[in-house]
Amino acid sequence: MATHKNGLKHAKKLETLQEQYDGTIKIESIASVVEETVNAVIEKVSAKDEEFSAELNLLAKRVIGGNSRRGTGKRGAGRKPDTIPAPATEPVPVPAPAEPPSTDEGGGNG
Repeated sequence: MATHKNGLKHAKKLETLQEQYDGTIKIESIASVVEETVNAVIEKVSAKDEEFSAELNLLAKRVIGGNSRRGTGKRGAGRKPDTIPAPATEPVPVPAPAEPPSTDEGGGNG
C-alpha cells in the first residue's frame, strides 16, 4: 500500500508542477506582448523625438530587463536586484579657448 500512497504523492506533485509551468508560460507570453508593445512605441517615438527616445529606451531596459528569467527554479539563484542607472545627460559643449592676440611684430631671429 505504501507504493500506492507514494504514487499519489508523486502524481499530486507532478500536477502542481504542471500548473506552475502553465502559469510560467502565460507570464512569459504576456511579457512577450508587453515587450513588443514597448518596442513599437519606442519606434514611433524615435521617429519624432530622438532625445525622448533615448530616455524611453533606458526606461524600457529597466522595465523589461534583459536577463530577468536567468536563474529561476534554482535554489539561491534568484533575480538580481535592478540597479538604477544614472539619468542620461547630454554632454555640455566646452567652448574652444579664444586665441590670444599675436605678440609677434614681424621680427626675425635677431
